Amino acid sequence: MKKNILTLALTLVLCLGLTIPAFAEGTVGETVVIDSDGKQWVLSQPILGTTEIGGTDHDTGVAWTAIAYVVAADTVATAPITDDVVSLVQTSDYEMYYQSMGLGRRWEESYMLSGPMLYNFFDMDDGSKGIWFYALAHDGEMPPQEPTTPTAKTAQPTHSKVYVDGLSVSFDAYTIDGNNYFKLRDLAHVLSGTQTKFDVQWDGDKNAINLVSNKPYTAVGGEMSQGDSVPKEGKISTSAFYLDGNEIALTAYTIDGNNYFKLREIGMAFDFDVTWDEKNNSIMVETDASYTAD
Repeated sequence: MKKNILTLALTLVLCLGLTIPAFAEGTVGETVVIDSDGKQWVLSQPILGTTEIGGTDHDTGVAWTAIAYVVAADTVATAPITDDVVSLVQTSDYEMYYQSMGLGRRWEESYMLSGPMLYNFFDMDDGSKGIWFYALAHDGEMPPQEPTTPTAKTAQPTHSKVYVDGLSVSFDAYTIDGNNYFKLRDLAHVLSGTQTKFDVQWDGDKNAINLVSNKPYTAVGGEMSQGDSVPKEGKISTSAFYLDGNEIALTAYTIDGNNYFKLREIGMAFDFDVTWDEKNNSIMVETDASYTAD
C-alpha cells in the first residue's frame, strides 16, 4: 500500500464509544487492537477515539481515506515480532513523508508514538493496510483542522463518440478535470458479452462496491439510461472498492446518485485498451487488446 503523499488533509473527529470499522478491530477505551494483518497490538494507554484521514496517492492520483486510532502522546504500541518487512510512515503539519529509517526495516516489538504525529505501520511485502495511529500533542490538543466538506467538482457531459470493439455505443458519461468518467454499471452491461466481462455487487453494510471479473453482469435496471446533457456536481465517492475480494484504489465520483469511474482505470483493472481518436473526437474501447498507458 504505497502512498507517496505530499499533502494530507486530516478530518479529526473524536468518536468516543465508537467501534473501529472492519479493516481493524478495536474499541475506544481499550488497549488492544487487531490490525488488518491479524496482528494484536497492545497499547500502554487506552484508545481515546478515531480520526478520519485522507489524501492522494502520488503514483495514481487516486484519493483515499482511512481510519486512525487516536491515542495520548508517548503511548507505547507493542506488536508480536514477525518476519514482515515493515514501513513506518509518519506525518505532521498535514505533510506526509517516508522516513528513510522506516523503509524496509524488520518488524520491531515496540514503538513510541510521540505526538502530534500520524503513524502507519504496514507490511511492504503484501501491501496490506496494517494500522494507523494518531498520537496527540502533550497538551492533548488536536491540531488545526482542515475544512471537512466533501470534494466536489463540476462534471461536464462527454460529447465524444464512444466505440466498443468498433461498434458505436451511447453512454451517459462526464468529463472531470480532463478525464472521462463512465457509469460503472453501464460499462459492465456493455462488456458483459466480452472477454473482459465483470459483475458489480453492492455491499451496503460495508459501503463497498465489489467487482467480480470474468462473470456476466447482473442487471438491476436503469442501465444505459441517458442524462440531460447538462453539467452536474460530482462528489468524490466514499465507498470502498474490491476486485475479486481484494481492495483496490479507483477514482470515482457520485453524480445524481450513480457512481462514475475513470474509464482508463477500469480498463487497467480489467485489461482492456482505451485510446483517444482526436481527429474524430472518439473514444475507442478494445476488449481484445491489453491495456496500454496513455
